[in-house]
Amino acid sequence: MSWSEYLREIAQRFDEAAEELTSVFELPADLLNDITEEDGETVSGTGSFLSEKEQLIEEDEEDERILRGVNLNDQDSVRKKIQEIQSKKQFDEKRKASVMQKLLMSGYVKYRKDKKQSTETNEDGLNLKDIEPSFHDKEYEIYGCKHYMRNCKKQCADCKQWFPCRLCHNEASDHTLNRNATENMLCMFCLKSQPAAANCKYCRKSMARYYCNKCKLWDDDPSKSSYHCDDCGICRIGRGVGDDYYHCKTCGICLPIAVYDTHRCIERSTDCNCPICGEYMFNSTERVVFLPCSHPLHQRCYGDYIKTNYRCPTCSKTIINVNSMFRILDMEVERQPMPYPYNTWISTIHCNDCSSRSDTNYHFLGHKCKSCHSYNTCISSIYKPLDHPQVSIPRLATAEDAGMRRLMGHSWDSSDDEFGMFRF
Repeated sequence: MSWSEYLREIAQRFDEAAEELTSVFELPADLLNDITEEDGETVSGTGSFLSEKEQLIEEDEEDERILRGVNLNDQDSVRKKIQEIQSKKQFDEKRKASVMQKLLMSGYVKYRKDKKQSTETNEDGLNLKDIEPSFHDKEYEIYGCKHYMRNCKKQCADCKQWFPCRLCHNEASDHTLNRNATENMLCMFCLKSQPAAANCKYCRKSMARYYCNKCKLWDDDPSKSSYHCDDCGICRIGRGVGDDYYHCKTCGICLPIAVYDTHRCIERSTDCNCPICGEYMFNSTERVVFLPCSHPLHQRCYGDYIKTNYRCPTCSKTIINVNSMFRILDMEVERQPMPYPYNTWISTIHCNDCSSRSDTNYHFLGHKCKSCHSYNTCISSIYKPLDHPQVSIPRLATAEDAGMRRLMGHSWDSSDDEFGMFRF
């Protein structure tokens, strides 16, 4: 006898035994009344048991309403809830202790519940967490995650866990998902696991508008167009190489065709982190832009950065037109001359725009490059004549500066007297 035949025989015997049993509701009415009268105490006991059970259910529902919204990670929130429970006069001490126990054990209960759900599997070996659909926009029932719109999940080839995308996997795991090694997907419509493809082989529905079999990438966002670059080895946002992008061999990245003639190559320029947010830029899902100095950063980061700065965060060159601001600085420097002894200082500056070095008069507002007239400069050193008494100080032009010089304890020579600087 085979195993299936043995199980079939056992099931048949159970059916026969069930047919022989007679339900109490099928007994004659007079016999049923006699049993009820003889077992009156039993029946009343059953009723009391049901009423107690209903009361416990009501108490559990009330306890759930009381404990709703408590953050167990916030000690103040837990303390206030305990004080609230203690202040309820309608509860006896036993009930208060029970509610507080439920409060303190709620985190462990949730953990056990989630763990139980994660271990229960279906016929495909998927647990409840795996087959639970994830949403890009739950209100409009758009499947996916915060990174992508797609109608499927992908399985990591290393840990065998299911995630909406590789970025969600990397955020929750201690290793990165190898997109090229991905083999399986899970359809969020029929919840069936299957080999990665553009359409579900069970319900025949499309997983996304764009699918790359090399990267195992699904993207259902109608506002984006994507293409695969074999030189980059990944998918990029755009219409394609030769259409609106070209691949620069030196930079190792796809660039807009519009910058083909003006772009200055920097070898492997995107093989680094964004200087603003710190995210790796080569395979970033955010759009990357190139500054006039050819250094890259995220477009979103660029928009926030130029609100407070006009220099490249990598090389400090000027990245926007600030000539009007520099000309305003010219007028302010001329309007506010430096007092003695600061008007004797000489600053050696380095220009971030033209990389030249020059000497100029010290001024607290800024130092103008003598080559390109830019104020995007930094001070290399400051020469202070007062620190070198053997070197003559330039003649001063006003009695006010001469008096300040006198207070500073600096000796004066006959040349100063020729200008009448100490004749008040």
